[in-house]
Formats: sequence, structure tokens, C-alpha cells
Amino acid sequence: MGNNMRYSKCAQAMRAISAALLAVAATIACSDSNQIAAETNESPASTTQDLLPITLNAGNRSLTKLPLVIAWDQGLFEKHGLDMNMLIPAPEFDGGKEIFPKPGMEDAVPEAWFRGGTPMLLGAVRAPDEPHLIDIGSTDCTVRSNVIGRMGIESEISSLEDLRGRRIGVSNITNTLGFQARLLAQRMGWDYRTDITIVDAQNDGLEELAEGSVDVILVNEIAYSLAKSAGYPVLFDTGDWNEAIGGNSVAVDPVWLEEPVNREKARRLMMAIAEAISIFHRQPEVARRVLREWNGVQDDTLLEDIMVRGAWLPRKPYACVEGLRKTIELYPELGTERHSAEEFYDNSIMNEIDASGFLDGLYL
Repeated sequence: MGNNMRYSKCAQAMRAISAALLAVAATIACSDSNQIAAETNESPASTTQDLLPITLNAGNRSLTKLPLVIAWDQGLFEKHGLDMNMLIPAPEFDGGKEIFPKPGMEDAVPEAWFRGGTPMLLGAVRAPDEPHLIDIGSTDCTVRSNVIGRMGIESEISSLEDLRGRRIGVSNITNTLGFQARLLAQRMGWDYRTDITIVDAQNDGLEELAEGSVDVILVNEIAYSLAKSAGYPVLFDTGDWNEAIGGNSVAVDPVWLEEPVNREKARRLMMAIAEAISIFHRQPEVARRVLREWNGVQDDTLLEDIMVRGAWLPRKPYACVEGLRKTIELYPELGTERHSAEEFYDNSIMNEIDASGFLDGLYL
């Protein structure tokens, strides 16, 4: 299975002992700060604790990473005791604000990444002897792409069965859209190698759709809205399938996570993300403003399309266990059957946060 595929029992025991000692110390150190927090309506981390530095590579500004931008806008990283250095690209649309790295930390080595669980797992499987990351929480565990057809194809397609024999464009064979193309074949009882043709398209596949080199494409929020506005037929919504996926997740090195201070960083990070998700669901006006101000989304139709799809953001952002299991099932030719999903996630931090009542408290 590769030589870096889970913690040893010894390492787990040491981590448990360290965590227990840390918890006792934190209880003593934070008793006064909790009183201050109650009086000032601030979190203990923001009043007395030193902020813990962390560098996070966000990768892009997709919907499922919007909680990071909300957390940035709302000061949630600082509230939960983090000095955040976020590496995130410029907005896709003009007029959005950039989030710059801290001065001198543009090339800092990330301690955490926000990336798809499916491509993370498949990359690790193809290099089993190399260190790999594990997911500790996710904002994207449910299939939710749309199937967009080329112009005029709607007269030929009335059910999923009519996609048999068609050319299906995806942005990458081994990302979450490639996963969904294989999932479609499995749901229909087809062989993905012979009953459909999965095409590795450029970007979102809109160019291939326009030139007719694919019949349909699988796309997420922004490409969906752009294609719909351009008049391309929206054929199916995979969200109706209620299927699991290994989508965008917080990924870290399991060895890094064994250090108590790093585990505390990870805990604070997941709390900030969970609170940002609650703001999306409970204060949609804040989410709309963040999309306009930070991501440059000025088109009202696109904005509302993103908000509607955001209903999938999980209120309890656990790692996508079932999605990782399904990934192993769908890519056997890569040797996934030699591995288990448990090698690629650790939900212990989310379990601790959930057990504390923090997650439920966000929605009271």
C-alpha cells in the first residue's frame, strides 16, 4: 500500500497524549480569556491568544472555496486565532479585490491546501511511495454539476439514456468532473471506455462545445451560467442524483498534523471555515456582497446561479469519506483497489469540533 499510508499506532498514541496535555493547559490558560470573551462578544483566540501563523494555498476562487473569502472578509481567521497567509489567485472577473500574500511570504511553503479530494487521492495512488496529503474537512461532498449540450442537441436528448455513444467533455479526466462522467456511466450500467467517449477538454469545454468536437460537457457554477446565458441547452442536473464526490477539501500532510501546534492550527482553520459557511446560509446578503466585492461577480444572473448552487455547502464540513470510497471504486485501472479511503482522510478534528457543540451553535 505504500509506506506512508496511515499513522502508526505509536504516533497516534503520542498525538493523543499531546492533545490531552494541550487541552489541560488550554483550559487553565483560557479561563480568564473566556470571561473577557463573554463580556466583549469576542472569541478567546482574538483577545488573549497569540495568533498562530499558517499559509494556505487556496488554488482558485470556485464556489466551494467561497467560505475562505467570506472568512477573510469577516475577520474569521483572526477571530479563531490564525495569522493567515492565503495564496489565492486574482478574481476571475474584473473589479474584484485581490487577496495578497503577506509581504515577503509570496513563496512561502503552504501548510494546508484547498483542493479536490478525488485528484488528491488519484495522485497519491499513482505515486504510492511518495508522501501524500490527507483531507481533514471539506466544502464539496455532493455531485452537483450540470450537463450542457451543443446547440440543437436538445431535440436528440430527452433522457440520460440518450447520452450513450456521445462525446462528453470534462476539464480533466481525473478531476471531479471526470469522476462524474465515469459515475454517469456506472449509474446507467455502461462501460465508460466503450459506451461513451470522455474527452479531456480545455478549461471548461465551452470552446469544444462551440466547435462541435464534443456533444455535451459537464460544468460547475460559472461555466454553467455562462453557457446558459449564451443559449446552450441545459440538459441535466447531476445534483438530482444525490451522489457523493471527493470535492474541494482542506488537505494537509499527516506528519505535519501530528505536531500539537499544527493540529491546533488545523482546528482553528476548520472552525473559521465552518463559521463562514454558516454566514453563507444564514446571511446570504453577506455572501452576495463578498461575491461582488471580492470575486467581481457583477452579473445578477450569475450571482444568483452561484447562490442557488451554494445550498450544497455542508453545514458540517467533514471530509468526503463516501466520495473518496467512490473514487477508489471508479478508477481501478490506476490501482485504487489496493487502497482504502481511510488512508486519505482524518475526521478527528471535525469530530472534536462537532462534539463541542460549536457547529450546532452556529445555526441557533
